[in-house]
Amino acid sequence: TMTNVYAVIGGAVCTPAVTRCGVAGVMRAALLEAWQASGQSTVVRDLDPAELEAASEIFLSNALIGIWSVRCLDSRAFHVGPVARAAAAWVQRIVKELPAPLTAAADSRFPPS
Repeated sequence: TMTNVYAVIGGAVCTPAVTRCGVAGVMRAALLEAWQASGQSTVVRDLDPAELEAASEIFLSNALIGIWSVRCLDSRAFHVGPVARAAAAWVQRIVKELPAPLTAAADSRFPPS
């Protein structure tokens, strides 16, 4: 898989260890570091399906898409919560601060395709 899952349970952001699922990528590492630096409680542990149903928020992340909230799990509807909203805003600020993307200068050795 190329996506990580997070559930807000009892105020803590919980996410499974990457040995169980997900990817040990830059987005996951950056989010965990940012949450810890801000004092947000984070826990890396197995998540039981019943816990997911009882979570106040569930959201996903990856470096390509960013943050997106789970809106429905089985018959339970979820709303975009404050932790996911703050994470998405943080990602957007980081993306805006990145330098301009690399662009290839014209090089006769590499004709346009």
